[in-house]
Amino acid sequence: MTSASASCIPPKSVSTYNQATGAFVYFHTTVLFSPGVSLLGKIWSPSGDHTGTCNDGNQLFLYFGVNPAAGDIGVFLSLGEPCVVGCPSGSLSLQIAASKTGGPSQTIVAKVAETASLTNFDFSTLAPADLQLGDYPRPRVISSSRAGTMVNLLLRLDSSATLFRNGTGGDIAGYNIVSASSTSDPGPNASDYSLRSFVSAPGGAAGTGSATVDCANASKNEWIAFQLVSAIGGPSPAVGPRVRVTCDPALANPKYNLVPKRGMGTGISD
Repeated sequence: MTSASASCIPPKSVSTYNQATGAFVYFHTTVLFSPGVSLLGKIWSPSGDHTGTCNDGNQLFLYFGVNPAAGDIGVFLSLGEPCVVGCPSGSLSLQIAASKTGGPSQTIVAKVAETASLTNFDFSTLAPADLQLGDYPRPRVISSSRAGTMVNLLLRLDSSATLFRNGTGGDIAGYNIVSASSTSDPGPNASDYSLRSFVSAPGGAAGTGSATVDCANASKNEWIAFQLVSAIGGPSPAVGPRVRVTCDPALANPKYNLVPKRGMGTGISD
């Protein structure tokens, strides 16, 4: 059977380590390796998304460094692997998302040009300022209302422009608003969520958006999050921090328009 990446033969490589020079760097996060922490990544070039199934757990291309307390993240992937779709050329953009279920989420998008060396897409050339992950945007609830089982939310998206390094901001279209129904934090994997709407945020600009979630199943809560969308690479495999909408009808009180702070009975946990 022909692999999805058969066009990338001989295989190109992407890495934070240069095999020829010995130079290496790590990306850095404050979401340290521990139970419940995951790394999800995405790669794309001007011709489109190449990530394929490389986040399926069998062919991960992101890894924590040898010192878990340092928050170091390395990258290595042979683009001839069956998990890769197509063959990038010219330049390669990379998103890294580090998330802890029930905890923080950080991300970064960086880009390098293709070279003719052993490491075709060499992230060891990046400056230290282009290696630090920052906080993935969290939905800020401006107002809410309820009609039957449906909860309507108006959300604020804070600026995330500093997350996009090396000219990648021009490729950022905005963020999907997604939701999932669960008794506990569903985690960062975007495949576990449903699309509700989209917030236009070119280059990571601030914005507002609305979403409606269904609280018909009062035994579970609704969880909302933002999902980064690249104009070329498409939606991220990871969502940002989750905000809980408590579906107990005694808490999700429709008499509130402007949502008060936590603890005042609205059912919105920021």
